[in-house]
Amino acid sequence: MSISPTMKEGHEAAINGNESPGSRSATQVPPSRPKPSPSINEAVIDRYHPKDPATGDIVPDNIVSRLSVAVGAARLAAEKAQRVAEAIMANEFWTVAARHKAVQDKCHRITEPVLSTLDNALAACRKEIETLTTKTAGPPRPQDAAGYFLASEVRQRLASLSNEDREAAFAQALADEDEAALGAVLVGSPMLSGITKARQQMLRAAWQKQRFAPELARIERLQKALTDTERAGTLTLNYSLSLSSAAIVARAEASDRVMREALDS
Repeated sequence: MSISPTMKEGHEAAINGNESPGSRSATQVPPSRPKPSPSINEAVIDRYHPKDPATGDIVPDNIVSRLSVAVGAARLAAEKAQRVAEAIMANEFWTVAARHKAVQDKCHRITEPVLSTLDNALAACRKEIETLTTKTAGPPRPQDAAGYFLASEVRQRLASLSNEDREAAFAQALADEDEAALGAVLVGSPMLSGITKARQQMLRAAWQKQRFAPELARIERLQKALTDTERAGTLTLNYSLSLSSAAIVARAEASDRVMREALDS
């Protein structure tokens, strides 16, 4: 999974009962594996479906549903990884290193497909947010010479007004949903209309809220769902890694190489 380059950090510290081969408890049945984080749960994502304002009923959002299914698959994979790890670690016929290597391999095969599913769902969510952000950015730019001339005239007129009259003109343009006038202000440099960048952004926000309130609400919901899904993916990967000790496996593999080299020499 490619959610974050720092996903694997700290997973060794989360290992529970991963005894080193020479420890006193190495041949004893280790304690139960830690449980997956409750944040790896589709219910965390399902809360971002919108509700019908009139009835309060859930209105399914296809992107949220896709994220929810992916996180649900991650939950099931993490729970299966826990069961598999506990069963393998309880096998006293195997050495400690063999147990850790088996857990490492099995858990990788269990979680890798769902991490790929999560990545695909996250990519779809990011694309949808980008599409909505572009759609709600502002009125379309003029497409011909007449449109450019009109926009220039609007900005010149606004720049010549007093602050009070200019604000009255903005209020009227919003009330009339005059996208030609609003677009002239929003697509050009704010100084051409006699206003600051901050005031232009305030006007843009007012236009967006008036014109695209549902889309803005959806962007906010999708961004939150995206964040929680990314967290679930990170937790799933780190949990899978925490069920075995990479250090124990590395030491065992190194000793095996030394033995093979000695036998081949």
